[in-house]
Amino acid sequence: MCHQKTAEPIAGCPREVLGNQQGFALVLVMGMLTILSLLGAMVLSSSSTEVGISGNYRTSREAFFAAESAVMYAMGNAEIVKSTLSVDLNETSLTPALDHATNLTLGSSGLDPNAVNQVINLGPGLLPVPLRAVYGDKFGANYYLISVTGARISNGQVRSAARIEAQSVRLFPVSSEGLTTNF
Repeated sequence: MCHQKTAEPIAGCPREVLGNQQGFALVLVMGMLTILSLLGAMVLSSSSTEVGISGNYRTSREAFFAAESAVMYAMGNAEIVKSTLSVDLNETSLTPALDHATNLTLGSSGLDPNAVNQVINLGPGLLPVPLRAVYGDKFGANYYLISVTGARISNGQVRSAARIEAQSVRLFPVSSEGLTTNF
C-alpha cells in the first residue's frame, strides 16, 4: 500500500525524498568552509615560517657583519698594529683607543664576549714570493692573524654568531739594518 502512487501522502508511510534536495546547500557550504579554513591555516603557518626564516637570516648577517667590522677595526687601529704582542679584543679600558669591546659594539651586535677575539702579531718577515718579484727586497711585511666571533645578542644571550679568521699583511720599507718595523 505504501508503494502506490497517489497525490496525497499515505498516513504511516515514509515520504519520498529521493527527488528532494533540501539541505544539500548546507552540506555544500559546510564542505567549502572546511576547505577554505584548512587553506587559510596552511597559509598562516607558511607565512609564520617565512617570517622566522627571514629573522634568522637577519641575525646571522648582523653577526657576520660584526665580525667583519672587527677585522677592519683591528687593521685600522694604530694601537693594535703597533703592538708586538697578542691583543685581546674583549678587553675594556678607560682609554677610548684601547676599549675594543665597546668600540666594536653597535646596538645589539658586537663581539661574542664568551669567544676568543684576538689579533696576533706574527712578526716581520720577507714579502710573499709574488710580491717579492714585483718589489724586490725594498719592502718587508708584518704578518697578523685575526680571530674574531661576531654576535647578535638579545636579552644577554647570543642569538647568532659568526666566526672569522683572517690573515693580514702590512708592508713597510726595509731599513739598512734589515727587517725592522717602523710604523
